[in-house]
Amino acid sequence: MSINQILFSFTGRINRTTFWTVWVVMAVSNLIVGLVLSFMSEVSPVLGLPVLLWLPFICWVGLAMQTKRWHDRGKSGWMICINLIPVIGGIWSFVELGLLKGTDGPNQYGNNPISSV
Repeated sequence: MSINQILFSFTGRINRTTFWTVWVVMAVSNLIVGLVLSFMSEVSPVLGLPVLLWLPFICWVGLAMQTKRWHDRGKSGWMICINLIPVIGGIWSFVELGLLKGTDGPNQYGNNPISSV
């Protein structure tokens, strides 16, 4: 799977390693971008407007990553909606997506990402 498919596609499956790698990269990049944009907005409020370009990008990547992890668990990408339940939804997603392994072998969403590496 290419990096574009990993970051932007809502189809297929990814394993936990790919999931956590992208989340760590996203967290670090969010920190850096946040610091830069914070500094820029102190210089001039207009310079803080690039956040309007960054937020949709990072939201899309986050949704795509979660969808593929739900697929790896053998569940619909619509399970993302579980995050809307306060506290319990976040804990459920963390456990399912970040800690539990995907289904063995191929499922309705594609081949096992570990065996196809």
